[in-house]
Amino acid sequence: MRKSIVATASVVVLFVALGWFIWQNTSSSIRAAFAEDQIRTFYDMVERVDEGELSVPEAVEYVKGYYPEGTKLSAGSSLSRSVELVRSHVIEQLTKSDESGF
Repeated sequence: MRKSIVATASVVVLFVALGWFIWQNTSSSIRAAFAEDQIRTFYDMVERVDEGELSVPEAVEYVKGYYPEGTKLSAGSSLSRSVELVRSHVIEQLTKSDESGF
């Protein structure tokens, strides 16, 4: 009787741990996809400016307003900090290209 309780408890603990690991992996994958989408969108704005589809001010405003920090990713997380670093780099790149006349 005691062995079956221990075995049942062990199986339950294993299933809970497995569920937790699956959840962590899935949520990490979703957060990475969100970050990738944001970064791709920022660089798409640079391409659209280069192709003449958008003006620099339009692209800068779009990049600034596209899912601000804390909306898709937890503010201050490592992925969020990476996205914000790319956002600021793209804004700087767009602003410099506008100043140089390209």
